[in-house]
Amino acid sequence: MFLRLRLCWFCLCLLCLSACFPTIPSYECADDTDCLNGQHCVQSLCQARGDTGSSEQTTPDNAQENIQQQEWNVDGGESAHTERNVEAGGDREPVVVEEPSIQEEPVVVEEPSIQEEPVAPEKPVVPEPEVEKNTCPRGPQKELCNNLDDDCDGMIDNKPINPPPCAKQSGECVGARASRCVDGVWLPCRAAEYKKVYSKYQDVDDTCNNFDEDCEDGPDDDAVLCVRTYVGTGVLGTQSGAPVDAQFHYPVGITRRQRDGVIYVAEYGSSTIRRISKARYVSTIAGVPNKHSFQDGQGKNAWFRRPLYLTLNAKGNELYISDYANHRIRKLDLNTLDVSTFVGDGKNGRTDGNGTGASISFPAGLAFDNVGNLYFAEHHSHTIRKVTPKKDVTLYAGGFGRLGQTVGSLTQARFEHPLDVKFLRGKGLYVTSYYYDLVRNISPSGQVSILAGSSNGYSDGKGKAARFHDPYSIALDGVGNMYIADRFNHCIRKMDTAGYVTTIAGTQAPGYLNGAAKTAQFSQPVGLAFDPVKGHLYISDYANHRIRRMKVQ
Repeated sequence: MFLRLRLCWFCLCLLCLSACFPTIPSYECADDTDCLNGQHCVQSLCQARGDTGSSEQTTPDNAQENIQQQEWNVDGGESAHTERNVEAGGDREPVVVEEPSIQEEPVVVEEPSIQEEPVAPEKPVVPEPEVEKNTCPRGPQKELCNNLDDDCDGMIDNKPINPPPCAKQSGECVGARASRCVDGVWLPCRAAEYKKVYSKYQDVDDTCNNFDEDCEDGPDDDAVLCVRTYVGTGVLGTQSGAPVDAQFHYPVGITRRQRDGVIYVAEYGSSTIRRISKARYVSTIAGVPNKHSFQDGQGKNAWFRRPLYLTLNAKGNELYISDYANHRIRKLDLNTLDVSTFVGDGKNGRTDGNGTGASISFPAGLAFDNVGNLYFAEHHSHTIRKVTPKKDVTLYAGGFGRLGQTVGSLTQARFEHPLDVKFLRGKGLYVTSYYYDLVRNISPSGQVSILAGSSNGYSDGKGKAARFHDPYSIALDGVGNMYIADRFNHCIRKMDTAGYVTTIAGTQAPGYLNGAAKTAQFSQPVGLAFDPVKGHLYISDYANHRIRRMKVQ
């Protein structure tokens, strides 16, 4: 009875074990002690008891995972299997169960097809919508001259900011600005704009009233036959500076460079060369004031002894100076201010030669012709000398030491203390004869004649009827008119194309007075330079120590 009960209990346990673990997995073992209850070790694999079926057994999908979880505990030790002795029933051969091979389904990886990225079509350029002139898309802004209503007041270009300066910004008109903006463009200034800063402005040429009505180049600059002081205080001195500060010491020779309006002056009294900028600033560029000596050098390291006349070469980069008492002609490079001796050995003589191998005597007026020959009046030898571009010095007209007023060929003609020389293409040379009070001409064919003057005096007229008192310098306007500085008549004379001489400025009485030419006064005017563009005549007013200016046409 007891044996039956024990057998029933064993069968019941097997049934329960089978029901509780329907899918107990197989795993490796050495003997039955390595297997769980209800299993025994068959061919190194734990199998359920009584499982003698097919040699292949399907292992559930999670078999591997369960085996691994059972082989190792959390602490990384060996599997904590409960050792149980499972009784084997009978002497049955152990069932050999082959470990099922776990075949994974092959993963089919489809190679992605490489598809070219579609090119997006270009976006059409959509023009920005035009802004209506009377709209304010950005809200109120500062009004500009741009044909828009920036400040949103319903009006276009109404009182825009930042008006530009007016074209005329000299004299009393400095600071005048435009005020009219039309269609986004600033209009030129009218008289009204200038009058806001200068109430006497007139949009006409100046009148001789000491006002700069047109605001162009100082008071009365466009008033015809009106004499004004250009620079100089009237005080004898050598001070540089602005027009109202600069001083002169007996200025004589004067020339003007047309390209920039710069004026150069030979200052006889201080033995220096002065420069007047277009803005009328006066400076000394060569020589040491009152050091009457000789030395080549740069700027103030060069010395002169009574420089008298000067002229520019065709390029305007070299200034040639008659160094009167040094018996030399000097050259001043206007770029470097280097002064060198052009011709003359420093001896008072009459020897022809090349450069410093020639002797000259008290050189005065200078003039270049159109091919680069330089002519100069040799005051004490009563001749006209010529210097070629290669610096060969020769006698051109007159006879050494033979003074007179004979006309004729170059060798027959006689001069008496010639002073100034000017060249006019097609007309030849013009020469002033100082003591005989004549104006002479040397034609291109080499004939010497008298154009005006006869004896010392004062009178207007044609040819010999005109009389001068020490005519010192001449200036040509390029259309046939000649202007003459009549030194001791204290006048400026004009000889027209017909040869008629008139007085255009001065009263014959020495003095200093600006204003209308007929009443203006000079004190020994000696040097002249002409601006053919503006029609201005610049005058060295010797004893007034000033440079004066007058519009003559």
